Amino acid sequence: MEKARPASLASSDTVRVTNPGGSSPFVLTCDHASNFLPAEFGTLGLAVEDLSRHIAWDPGALPVARRMAQALDATLVETRISRLVIDCNRPLDAPDLVPPVSETTAIPGNA
Repeated sequence: MEKARPASLASSDTVRVTNPGGSSPFVLTCDHASNFLPAEFGTLGLAVEDLSRHIAWDPGALPVARRMAQALDATLVETRISRLVIDCNRPLDAPDLVPPVSETTAIPGNA
């Protein structure tokens, strides 16, 4: 499990850019790289074991993205906060930007 540890949602550590000067014309993203929840969100009312499920992040996506970025000498932008807090690949006006349900699991803290 990725252990990103930003201090809070306002922290500059919620997004990480690797290899910004890469020679590749491509920029890779890993939108759901972490299941980290800032302390001010607690567990959003979920059981701790739910945070390791796909509802919170894309397990395994970050190592793949890092290998691809390295192979391509590409810039990688990774989101270091759980999609349960904010789904960073959604438009700002999307009704599921802060998801009240993920897959079939209600997120009490987002209700």
